[in-house]
Amino acid sequence: MHAVLDADALSKALQHVLITVGSETAGVPEVLFTDTVANDAALDGAEPTPPGALDARALFVERDTFGAALERLKERALCTHHDGSIRALDPAQSLPAERLVSPDDERAILAVLLRVLDGRFVSEARWGAPGLKRLTPLAAPAEAVHKLPSLTWIERAGLCEALGTYLSEVRGDDRVAAFYLREALELKEAQLGADHEETGHALNQLGVCYKAMAMYDEAEQLLIRAAEVQARHGCTEAQIGVDHSIVCLLLQRGLHADAAKRIDGALEAAGKGLPADHPLVGALLLAHANLLTAQGHLEPVHALLTRALAILNGSAATAAVRRAAASSGPQLAPAPAGADGVERSAQVACAVQASGELALAEGRLVDGEKSLLSALAMFAEQCEQRHPRVLTAIVALAGALRAQARTHEAEELLRSALSSAEETRVGTHPILAAILAGLAAVCLDLGRTDEAEALLRRAANIATEVLGGAHPATAAVLHNLARAVEVGGKLDDAESLYRRALEADVASLGDEHAATARTLSNLGGVLRSRGLASEATSTFARAHAIFARRLGDAHPETARALANVGCALVDSGELSDAEGALRRALLVEEEALGPVHLETATTLVNLGACLAQQGQAKLDDAIRTLRRAAQIYRGTLGASHAQTRIALGWLKHAEAKRSTHS
Repeated sequence: MHAVLDADALSKALQHVLITVGSETAGVPEVLFTDTVANDAALDGAEPTPPGALDARALFVERDTFGAALERLKERALCTHHDGSIRALDPAQSLPAERLVSPDDERAILAVLLRVLDGRFVSEARWGAPGLKRLTPLAAPAEAVHKLPSLTWIERAGLCEALGTYLSEVRGDDRVAAFYLREALELKEAQLGADHEETGHALNQLGVCYKAMAMYDEAEQLLIRAAEVQARHGCTEAQIGVDHSIVCLLLQRGLHADAAKRIDGALEAAGKGLPADHPLVGALLLAHANLLTAQGHLEPVHALLTRALAILNGSAATAAVRRAAASSGPQLAPAPAGADGVERSAQVACAVQASGELALAEGRLVDGEKSLLSALAMFAEQCEQRHPRVLTAIVALAGALRAQARTHEAEELLRSALSSAEETRVGTHPILAAILAGLAAVCLDLGRTDEAEALLRRAANIATEVLGGAHPATAAVLHNLARAVEVGGKLDDAESLYRRALEADVASLGDEHAATARTLSNLGGVLRSRGLASEATSTFARAHAIFARRLGDAHPETARALANVGCALVDSGELSDAEGALRRALLVEEEALGPVHLETATTLVNLGACLAQQGQAKLDDAIRTLRRAAQIYRGTLGASHAQTRIALGWLKHAEAKRSTHS
């Protein structure tokens, strides 16, 4: 009796594994199997197979079984035997429909394929070993073998989990990954039961995949089930792993209070049940650092990131994950030697990125850029360009460049990221909203107000739909949309949007957060433009007080808020106090941002205008200040930019006043 397997499908699988992997060894540099090479070579009186070649005989302990199957396949013209190696035929070659493979032959050839795949792809991908990208040559064979009907459920579940993890971690193709992970979950539930520890592992994997797809409700349901299953088994390590997944979900949804409680509980459990250098401890510390950064509590973050990186980079992580694998049971592939933890490499890169974002938040722009460049390089080694981790790192790096007035560099990065995101991500994914918002901010800097507004309206729709109106990311997009509308001269709409953003900031982050202060600052600007000087001054002063408490007096955002207070005082006619505030702000900006930064130029214009209104005694100082501002704007934005024209207008006004007095 013959099996239903089409010989052409088996030929394709053989070709992928034994030709692609066997001859193109760059992706898989080591000899895949060495346990039987020497024995088989000794039996044949031949030399062992050299590195880089796959001797088919080395893949079987029972040579006779393999030899018989091979001879039958040769007769059917499925493959040729040359110098002891298998070479599959070109899959495009037409094969007679009657040439099917017998069950015995199919099983023998499957054994070849599965030993290749189990030896590297399944074991390493299942446990998220670092460097999954190097297994790319094995992904196509795994997909081909997954379709073969004679797989056992264990073999199929292992391949499904490996493929799902690989597709999610390396390609960022979460929709296809979810297909495989769902199949793995269904197989485990059917064969092992809903309460088995392996079922809990599958629930966690699929939940994390749904989180990456922004399917937050579905992810939450799966992760809660996973937590319940692992709690019943009493495995501290598995429980904390699910807790970490839940923490990441809560952070992504902006539920900071719930995330804080879950982190505290998980760290307490880890302190009792895991070694201090376990990679899960490092991952939880990183999550804690990200939470505090999001909440604006920056002071403890340095120490947390230092501890997290020490653990995640430590060699002790290897032993810890081997212990984790040993507890998973014998049914599925154990963790390979050298696996350093679930997503360990990604966690290290995430920690480096968090260090860069912390540096930006503290005003250390050069340090922030260096860390973000390092993180981006690490992500690029681990996954493809379209992966959300790469795109997120690009958005952060573009923010660092924009903060240093390197606007065109930031735009180039963001447009590349937008192209990747639109090709591969769902149209309502949060990363798409983040890229659109970043690109819109660049457009605003370059004076392209209409384009910025269109990008931000699209981003606001995505953020509101996926994250909700009270999420910090939604508030940030509304804030930037209000800014674009304000620049376009629609002050009533801008004020309304700023007030919506302020409500979202307070609801999600609190009234002492730096993001709340930023929205207050911009709301004050609209009020000032509408001629409400008194309300604008009090709003600016409130923002400045928050920045000073949270970031310190030497931070550029504190300086910007102080400069806004100075501008409001100018409107109120309090020129002496205004000059003092603007000069203090200028000193901080020159130190923190540099003498030719756009923020520095803006404060120079405001200071020059203030001086020009104080009479002849300060006109020379006003002219020098305004010339410097105009030179910065012209060099950065061009002579036709609105900011350049404003600076030149004030300069001409001051020069005319001096000519009149002289």
